[in-house]
Amino acid sequence: MVEKKCVVCGKTFCVKNYRKDIALYCSRSCSSKGNYSKSLAKATHEHLIGNNYRKGKRPANAFEKGHIAWNKGIKGMHNSPKTEFKKGKESENKLPIGTIVKRLEKGKVRNFIKVGDPNKWKYYYVYLWEQENGEVPNGYVIHHINKISDDDRLENLACITRKEHINIHRADLS
Repeated sequence: MVEKKCVVCGKTFCVKNYRKDIALYCSRSCSSKGNYSKSLAKATHEHLIGNNYRKGKRPANAFEKGHIAWNKGIKGMHNSPKTEFKKGKESENKLPIGTIVKRLEKGKVRNFIKVGDPNKWKYYYVYLWEQENGEVPNGYVIHHINKISDDDRLENLACITRKEHINIHRADLS
């Protein structure tokens, strides 16, 4: 440890050897006082004297006093009625119930089927399993036997417990 003297308050303080050449202040408050006296206290504002640029002028984007907006008093204006959304009109992008789409989920491509409106989707393999065998019991999952996540044939699906499912996929991780 090396003893140093604070530049601002004159108090002695100790620093480690690697800081002996750069340590000037004993605390943060002395550091901020020292930095202020080095830069801001000596700053002059001569560059602002005589600066008449936009002095006394209103901001360039402001409305003048008494200005009337172009749309004042117009309520429910329709500038482009051909392209506006109308009440009761169905969206052009709306998909019918029973539509099957592929999505990327957790790094795997999976098939989803639309089962209800306005926006109810289900895994397609779960939907197929339920159509053939009834609901999936609690604690069970539908597993792809060949481990291809978008191969949703009934021969490729098996209903197994979560524990069995984890153990099957744990072998893939090692």
